[in-house]
Amino acid sequence: MTPYRRHVRGRHIMPRPLTLDQLRQRLDCSLVEAHALLEGLRFPHAFVDCEGVWRIPLPDIDAYVRTNNT
Repeated sequence: MTPYRRHVRGRHIMPRPLTLDQLRQRLDCSLVEAHALLEGLRFPHAFVDCEGVWRIPLPDIDAYVRTNNT
C-alpha cells in the first residue's frame, strides 16, 4: 500500500490531486512558475479534469520536491 492511500470502510481512497493554485501554494512560487513546471513535464501524471482544471497528483509533487531540494 502506498503512503497516499487511506483505507476507509474496506476501500482504498486516494487523496484528490492538487490544482495549479494549490501547487503554487505548496511550492511557494508564482502561478507563472507553477505553470512553467507543469508545461516542462515535471509532473508526468498531471491531467485536466472534466471541468477543465489541471490536477497534479501528490506523488508527482513529492517526487519533484525530493529531486530538486537536495
